[in-house]
Amino acid sequence: MSNNKHTYGKLIALLFLATVCSCEPPIVFTEPQPTGQGKLDRFPTSYRGTYLCMSDTSLYTIAADIIFQEKTYVFEIDQQEIDTSTTYRRLGDTLFMESYDEYAVLKPLSDSLYQATYVALDTMFVIGTEGVLKKFRGHLILNQKLEEQKWGVWVLSRDNKGVISLLETALPEDIASLEAITPVEDISEEGGRTQYLISPSRASFGKMLKKGNAFFDTCDIFEPVNGKQ
Repeated sequence: MSNNKHTYGKLIALLFLATVCSCEPPIVFTEPQPTGQGKLDRFPTSYRGTYLCMSDTSLYTIAADIIFQEKTYVFEIDQQEIDTSTTYRRLGDTLFMESYDEYAVLKPLSDSLYQATYVALDTMFVIGTEGVLKKFRGHLILNQKLEEQKWGVWVLSRDNKGVISLLETALPEDIASLEAITPVEDISEEGGRTQYLISPSRASFGKMLKKGNAFFDTCDIFEPVNGKQ
């Protein structure tokens, strides 16, 4: 197998890990936001459907109580690598990838070379005890339980053309601008990530949303690709 193929294989593995792993946001909350706002037990029908992520061409589906991502990976593999590998096993027109416990569909390109197509599915958000959904000022607020009694918060919005935008917390240029709205506790790890813990009131959370680019940064844009589910 060529060095290029080895490099591509490593890239596939890294992309897969990037898909299923996520880092904690720089701003975290002590409880689901906004406080005092009732929970939703399902996504509004206007949000449901499948959307194309413009940055990485993956598909995101919003169903009644879940958001999941579908990402397709395509790579080439030769028969010799399959025969000698301890992690790949050919089963007819599919390739079993032991490392992922998943299967890729094989398409012959020549007598000994195949194109393998693998679709990775990743659950992004589930409504429940660790995934709390609320509606606030025309936005959907996604609260995800993290470790050590912390919550990550994302803001999902939809325009009149059906385009979805996802906002995530980001560090303000001046932390004092955040402290002017709500008390801030520095919980940064020494020599590690910078992270702040906040517990805003409902009114303070509203001010955070109003400021927008102060410490909510655009995460991505999603174009609808089919009708509502």
